[in-house]
Amino acid sequence: MAMIIIGSQVDFKDVKGFNILLDISNVLQTQSGRWVAICFLVGAWGAVFSSMMGVWQSAPYILLDFITAGRAQINDAHKNKYYRLWLAFIVFIPMISLFVKFGTIQKLYSYFGALVVPFLTIILLILGRKKFLDDCRNKPLTIIVGVLILLFFAVTTFGLGIIPS
Repeated sequence: MAMIIIGSQVDFKDVKGFNILLDISNVLQTQSGRWVAICFLVGAWGAVFSSMMGVWQSAPYILLDFITAGRAQINDAHKNKYYRLWLAFIVFIPMISLFVKFGTIQKLYSYFGALVVPFLTIILLILGRKKFLDDCRNKPLTIIVGVLILLFFAVTTFGLGIIPS
């Protein structure tokens, strides 16, 4: 919430790329001092770097597990066409930002970001049914909580009119 409030003080119409972070750090420096601005820039770099590494290291494996229902061998994952397709997707989709306004990208990012929890819940419910998991299979309480999570997202999405029903 704090970042939304701070970001609302920056005019994004004329600012692009890394300069957005510099403008936000300038707002922070004016309001709270130079060290706060420096900490923000270091934290922003850490957030971007860890997000990129997390996506590059995990998303292709998650997609591969989902498509193959957990049957893919992790050692041979890099040879799988779905793994490579997702890596290509990760590489080329961000290039759209070269032609689209930052505000539009923010809105799309928030929409897709909101889908992470429901899709992760679906994946965990599907993969948690497998017999080879033995003691780690989904228990009835886990299934109930997963279904409640999905119901929550469905009700809030359709009930708030985010997606027309």
